[in-house]
Amino acid sequence: MNPLFFREGRVLRLARPFRDLRHDPRPRRREPHGFRIALARLDLGDPPMSVLKIRAALETALAAMSPALATAWENTTYTPVSGTPYQRVSMSFAEPVNTEYGRSFQQGGIFVVTLCYPQGAGPADAAARIELLRSTFYRGASFTSDGLTTTVARTPLILAATLEGDRYVVPVQVPFLATITS
Repeated sequence: MNPLFFREGRVLRLARPFRDLRHDPRPRRREPHGFRIALARLDLGDPPMSVLKIRAALETALAAMSPALATAWENTTYTPVSGTPYQRVSMSFAEPVNTEYGRSFQQGGIFVVTLCYPQGAGPADAAARIELLRSTFYRGASFTSDGLTTTVARTPLILAATLEGDRYVVPVQVPFLATITS
């Protein structure tokens, strides 16, 4: 945000009043006849909610998978049950891509589903869930929330498994892309 402006609801306002060039006794550059600063108010419209719509579309698809698996949703309280598998969800958004001038843009990112299985049972259960994730979030799969369609951009990537406490943890990254138009 430009430090000369501040947001007041849907309106962008000047942070300090601009000086009136016609009545200022200080020396100034010679301005073209009739020149005045006219930007005192700029309507920005409603704030974009595309991030929430993308999240809702992908999280709804994950929650609809069968068999269901307990889920630790991002920024919520979750207490794992010992000996029971669960999954953690997080999202990372990439820099928006502007393909043309205007308000439209493409928003990409990574939807990360981290599978957390009890240690000592082997990788078979986690591998079965990974296959289910890949069959749900296949390349080209589309999920819609509130009129915004989010598409899986590539086949989900399986990262290296690690051990965290009493858990065998496997992150699965689902790359996505959504085109936001206004």
